Amino acid sequence: MKIDQSKKVLSVIIPVYNEEEFVVALLDKVLHARVSVSMEILIVNDGSTDRSGELCQEWIRSHRDKTAHRLIYLEKSNGGKGSAVKAGIARSTGDVVIIQDADLEYDPADYMPMSSKDIEQMYTELLGILDTVKNPYLKKL
Repeated sequence: MKIDQSKKVLSVIIPVYNEEEFVVALLDKVLHARVSVSMEILIVNDGSTDRSGELCQEWIRSHRDKTAHRLIYLEKSNGGKGSAVKAGIARSTGDVVIIQDADLEYDPADYMPMSSKDIEQMYTELLGILDTVKNPYLKKL
């Protein structure tokens, strides 16, 4: 199945480190989150020493042909959550990026039901904020 390119895309970055107990359940929940835009699910294995990476790859193989959402697996040496998030952001192509912890601390069922119009409004508001904030660490997209 193909993503409808006329829709906005939500990138969900999932940094994973030794989460074999929760990761498959989490991925199922993310895939079935109620959003009305296409999703790009980026799983970033941050050097796990358990079966997390293997389980993520198996999950992608078993779901790739069953969804219109884009499923991406990245593997890197352990550098901490921030490093994994940065790697995911660098690879993401979505209009909006959210970070989803792999330990189910945040429930994907709580993602707000976004439409393309909602994303466009968020983008417009963000640009307005960036115009008014004088912070050298913020830049216009």
